[in-house]
Amino acid sequence: MNKVCHLTSVHQRNDIRIFHKECKSLGRYNYDVWMIVADGKGDEIIDGINILDVGKSKTRLQRMLITTNKIYKKALQLNADVYHFHDPELIPIGLRLIKKGKKVIYDVHEDVPRQLLSKPYLNKTTLKIISNIFKKYEEKNAKKFSAIITVVPEITQRLGEINKKTIEVRNYPMLSEFPFINTNWQDREDAMVYIGGISEIRGINEMLQIAYHSQIKLHLAGPFSPPELENKIKTKEEWKYVIYHGVLNRKEIVNLLLSVKLGLLLLHPVPNHIIGLNTKVFEYLAAGIPVITSDLPNYKNIIIDNNCGFCIDIFDTNEIVEKVKYIFMHDREAEMMGQSGRKAVETIYNWENEEKKLIELYENIILTDEFAL
Repeated sequence: MNKVCHLTSVHQRNDIRIFHKECKSLGRYNYDVWMIVADGKGDEIIDGINILDVGKSKTRLQRMLITTNKIYKKALQLNADVYHFHDPELIPIGLRLIKKGKKVIYDVHEDVPRQLLSKPYLNKTTLKIISNIFKKYEEKNAKKFSAIITVVPEITQRLGEINKKTIEVRNYPMLSEFPFINTNWQDREDAMVYIGGISEIRGINEMLQIAYHSQIKLHLAGPFSPPELENKIKTKEEWKYVIYHGVLNRKEIVNLLLSVKLGLLLLHPVPNHIIGLNTKVFEYLAAGIPVITSDLPNYKNIIIDNNCGFCIDIFDTNEIVEKVKYIFMHDREAEMMGQSGRKAVETIYNWENEEKKLIELYENIILTDEFAL
């Protein structure tokens, strides 16, 4: 049995992409799967996945300097056939493992150079410098990895020009989490939902305005970022239309999505969002509800092609309110949009399809020397 090891210094052990999708998929294909984390919750075995914890750091600097080295030492001790890391700060660790003759996969969850441009705590000139430095560093080392996994076409194209063993494994929902929907549409609440990180650039202010002007309940679930934003938002008059659920587990998220009639994703057009593809859109579709999203290119292709909602200018509150009211005034059409989105997930936008690409990549890396450097 081939041993594979996933490494993360940032994500939690129950991360959806890393643990529930990639690690569990590999386990089902008879790989001996290990995951090294740094969340301070100790070692354990969950669903056959061996989890090793190097301890949680107190500061970001400590995490990047000390925790990453602990992860490297623990990874070497495992002597895995393939190492698969998920955080940009682990690039040096990946390179050190390569020097030891190991096969290493770099899993790129975000376009970090673009993401850095959206950080609010530094001025634009500084952000551009840092972004360019990281971009050059990432691209300089990209060709050294046994393979690179990305989540959107733009990152695939950028890094694929450097490393030909770059594949796209999108973060689509697992059909096993959203089995056949037997929820009667008429039994659902006439309400909207947003699930995910709650911040200004993710449209919290716009969502509050929409709820207020349409007078339709908005269910929110997820952490506020920054945390102090929660108190600021809760003082607004519009908050009376919100039902806040806090941070939910996966089962609770699915149940919430199955209880409402509309999903919102009103991302601001910052650099990383422009090329991104948020998982929540596909979870809304998997739950059989129509969606209203920002009019960003990647979302337009999906929503319009599958007739499962609307893409709008998020800064035009009147237009959004109009579309929201349309959804709730045309109940049968809304149900059909939800069914269309669900069908698209069942046939195209699901993890079960993406899993095949992941497994094929691993088989190629392990069974051939072509991927070894």
